[in-house]
Amino acid sequence: MFSLTWLLDLLPTWMPWAIIFFGIFLFAFETLFGSLIPVMYKLPVKVGAILLFALGFYMDGRQDVLVNAKKEIEKTVDNQQVVTKEVVKYIHDKIIEDRVIHDQIIKEITTADDHMCTVPESFVSVHDSSAKGSVSGLSERVAGTDSGIALSEVERTISENYELYHELADKMRAMQMWLQQQKKINP
Repeated sequence: MFSLTWLLDLLPTWMPWAIIFFGIFLFAFETLFGSLIPVMYKLPVKVGAILLFALGFYMDGRQDVLVNAKKEIEKTVDNQQVVTKEVVKYIHDKIIEDRVIHDQIIKEITTADDHMCTVPESFVSVHDSSAKGSVSGLSERVAGTDSGIALSEVERTISENYELYHELADKMRAMQMWLQQQKKINP
């Protein structure tokens, strides 16, 4: 799409000054050597010289704005990249910390208590329904039956679910932190 800003961005920075000096030259030439210019061209040359002079300053001002805007954009992008790197490092470090804690918790799970507890099928049904986010209605029909699942497996599953929860919670906090920092950088 064609626009004046796009065109000015293509021109070298010296071009507005060349137009200004050409306008000054035409004005001075018309003023000093007006007798050499036919009468019908004097006014168009003088008006053209003034227009070139004004156009040159206009273009120079627009280019200065473009240069300043580009610098501001580059600064903002650099700041955004720094914030993004900080947040990614935070997430990485926090997830590793959570995994270390999870691994320590998993090591504490023992099968020694498996013989002391029978995990009912109704518990497994409610747990699975909660994990899926749906209601199965199966817990009433299977109440009192043994699931055949060891207590240590239930502990392991619950521990893994909480590990996943903590990982997602850390990612959400990091995303919120990233958004807050982005708003500070670019309101």
